[in-house]
Amino acid sequence: MEFKKIILILMLSACTIGMIGCTKENKDSQSQTKPEYSTQSESQTQSENKNSVDSKNTTEKGTNGENSNAKPSKTPSEIKKDDSTTTKNKIYTYKKEGYYLYRISSDSNTKTKLKTEPIHDYVIVNNKLYYLSTDEGANGISLKALYKVDLATDVSTKLSDADSAKFCVVDDDIYFSKNFIIYTIKTNGTGLTKISSENEKDAILESASKEFVGYICTDSKRNKRVRVISPTKYNTHGVGAVEDIE
Repeated sequence: MEFKKIILILMLSACTIGMIGCTKENKDSQSQTKPEYSTQSESQTQSENKNSVDSKNTTEKGTNGENSNAKPSKTPSEIKKDDSTTTKNKIYTYKKEGYYLYRISSDSNTKTKLKTEPIHDYVIVNNKLYYLSTDEGANGISLKALYKVDLATDVSTKLSDADSAKFCVVDDDIYFSKNFIIYTIKTNGTGLTKISSENEKDAILESASKEFVGYICTDSKRNKRVRVISPTKYNTHGVGAVEDIE
């Protein structure tokens, strides 16, 4: 009986020791497993971070590395425009001295006499000189003709005989008088047209515009000096007017 008790006690002790050993092994096993997992997680994280950094570096290299050797396109504000050279034409002023016209250069103040006949009156339009030529005789001046001069080439063209003390240039029309009759002519010398009528004698030009021509004449029917406002060919709806001069 004693012997059986001793055997039972030894078996219980062995079981107890075995259980304690198993528990210790489980703890050791868990302790070893947990650091291994933690190390693997950190390794993955470091690997992912490294891949991210490598990816970023690769991207930056693609942007700023080999491809960055090519200069980026400039924005419009950075583009410098080429200097453009503009050749300015000389500016001239014209001054009539006596019966001749002089051209004065603005840059050197050089005065040059234009090669024209003696001038009574003149107008400059679109770099073209229009003038009435004259002669000075024993009985005073004698008006002769209407001329045009291209001031760029100095080429002179006679447009018509004229004895008008005044003429008007309106667009491409010129109004003047010849033998005391009012005429119009194109600036190129064509289209000579009479404006005043047969009953209007001794006509003298006063003014001209696109719509109306004004002149003074003698109404032969009434033998009265009158002022006439006549519509031009461009003023199809205009109404003329005639008034007596006191």
